Amino acid sequence: MEQVLLDQITALRAQLHACAEVSGREVVTKHTLLTFLREHTSLELHELAGGFYAAHREPEGTKPTVALRADYDALATPEGGAAHLCGHDGHAAALCGVALMLEGQSIGRSVFLLFQGAEETGAGAALCCELFDREKVDEIYGAHNEPSLDVGTIAFKAGPTMAACDLFSIRVVGVGTHGARPNFGK
Repeated sequence: MEQVLLDQITALRAQLHACAEVSGREVVTKHTLLTFLREHTSLELHELAGGFYAAHREPEGTKPTVALRADYDALATPEGGAAHLCGHDGHAAALCGVALMLEGQSIGRSVFLLFQGAEETGAGAALCCELFDREKVDEIYGAHNEPSLDVGTIAFKAGPTMAACDLFSIRVVGVGTHGARPNFGK
């Protein structure tokens, strides 16, 4: 990547980091990303209920059409704010880097860049499936940072990975009591 493009992506990542918003409320973040893409690319931009996508279209050929996905929400903090503790600001900035690299290029396939909100709650993915109703997508790839890997290492795994939106139930059997009389409880 050219240094000028890298500088733009680094600045965008810092801007996204400063405006962290929790899942489902990524108004400023989404606006920042859309503005960046409008100002720096000629890609088509399309709204989705759970995010948006940028389209790099080429005539249909023998290569599969791909979608690349990144999330852009942040985690809620105990203080009532939000912070990019999982690196989603970097994910979104990196996907914008792909947009910059696609600009004006012919690569023999169409590419859709899917920007997904609400990843931390698990609600965003279903809302972004609208992309598949609108566009022919043969393959989709997502990326996530993994701090346990060495710098410069890329790992692949077929199927879902790093899912953190699990539900579970705990059944407690006993007799409830008031905290002032714990000896009556089990």
